[in-house]
Amino acid sequence: MNKIERRTLPPSFETAADSWLEHVKPHLAERTKDIYDVALRCHLKAAVGRLLLCDIDSREIAAYQSKRKVEHASVRTLNKQGASGAQAGAQALSHIRMVAK
Repeated sequence: MNKIERRTLPPSFETAADSWLEHVKPHLAERTKDIYDVALRCHLKAAVGRLLLCDIDSREIAAYQSKRKVEHASVRTLNKQGASGAQAGAQALSHIRMVAK
């Protein structure tokens, strides 16, 4: 009517992570799929799943890493979880940019 486009919010981390995992699953080995699934489902979504991607900053990441260190997660595990979370967020942001064009 007034030609003002309605803005949309960025997706939640949970939505972005699910989308990313479905996108990359066909290209992953079974063990890698399992590792990413557990990292996302059991750890990352519980920590930041409801947050919008734009609301996740270094404080949330540092708090998550500190919590996981207390739970005795290895550095290797934290790196894998961080990588899968970052990839999910990056793919979601890339998709948002494509849709916005």
